Order: sequence, then C-alpha cells, then structure tokens
Amino acid sequence: MLNESLIYLDCDYEDKDSFFDWFSSEMLSKGYVKESFKESIKEREKNYPTGLVTQTCELAIPHTDPNHLIKPFISFIRLKKPISFIQMGIGDEMCEAKLLFVLGVTKDGGQVEVLSKLMNLFMQEKEMELIINEQNKFKIEKVINDFIGGE
Repeated sequence: MLNESLIYLDCDYEDKDSFFDWFSSEMLSKGYVKESFKESIKEREKNYPTGLVTQTCELAIPHTDPNHLIKPFISFIRLKKPISFIQMGIGDEMCEAKLLFVLGVTKDGGQVEVLSKLMNLFMQEKEMELIINEQNKFKIEKVINDFIGGE
C-alpha cells in the first residue's frame, strides 16, 4: 500500500487546507481517489481530528471513507515546517504535525488495523528517527512497510 511514489519529503504547505488541496490533486492524477476525496477528507478532519503527539514527534493521520477511493494506498509526507492539526480525542488542543500519514484504506475495518500498526511504529524511537531524518525513500518505505505489513 505504501511505495516510493507515495512518499514526499520536505514538502512545504501553508496550512492543512493547502496540503489537502495539493494531496487530493496529486492522488487524483495518480488514479487513487475520486473527485469527492478532497471535500470528504477536509470534512472528516474537521469532524474527527487526526493530530497526534507521540514521544518522538507530532504527526497527523488523515483519512476518509472508502467510497471516495479508487484503490488502496498509504502515503507518507514529511514537512519542512509543521502544519497545525487538532489532536484526536482531546477537544480543541492543537499539535504541530511534521509528519503526515494519509490512509486510503478500502477494506471495511481496515483503518483500525492500519492505525494500530502505525501506533506501534510511532513508539519505536530508532525507526521514527530514521523516518524523520532519512532522505532515501526506499529506506523509509521499508521501515513503514515492515510495521504495516506492506509488500
């Protein structure tokens, strides 16, 4: 589900809306999402925030319903400067996400499974340090896929 073409390093966006605009266009052009994806992911993020503060960094895990997807994917985006996201499950508290893991899971219940595996990754200091600093997309892909069970 994650491959090198879905890894974007040291990207720069003004805010989460500009990120969602770019990402939606990118994934639409690659054939992963439907036209409805952009509004859907923005709306879902507003109603169910995905920001997360971990022991290694602050990140977000945006995702939306499977009916806005064409084929499954996981995309990893490392930002030059953080974007503000509301933390999941903590009311209106913000986090400054430096890493984004966008999930396009088409299988019912699959998001929970992938989120659980990602949470395990987020607790691994050595692996997270590599993800935060590495320039080689293949190495990043391998670390993430080792945790989520990707091919």
